[in-house]
Amino acid sequence: MRYRLLSSLLLGLAVSGQLQAAQEALTQSASQAAVCSGCHALTSGAAVPSLQGLSARAIEQQMLALKRSGGQSAMHRLINAYDPAQIRGIANVLAQDEQAP
Repeated sequence: MRYRLLSSLLLGLAVSGQLQAAQEALTQSASQAAVCSGCHALTSGAAVPSLQGLSARAIEQQMLALKRSGGQSAMHRLINAYDPAQIRGIANVLAQDEQAP
């Protein structure tokens, strides 16, 4: 009985920890995406393209291509601060924001 109780408790803690980590990652991605939205808003111009209507995958691919391209622009300096997992999270948040009414 003690073994089952201990196992259930440990499993519950593990699941709780995973949920908390996922929530923290989502919050971090949303915070990072807010930086992007400052320039890439719906009313962006030709020099700064809008992300409206792009899928998360398309945004992610464009961000990864920019990261690989090198360069010294502000955008290059920003993108180089993120790893591929962070880029995926940012792209997911940006795509969801574009779908919101």
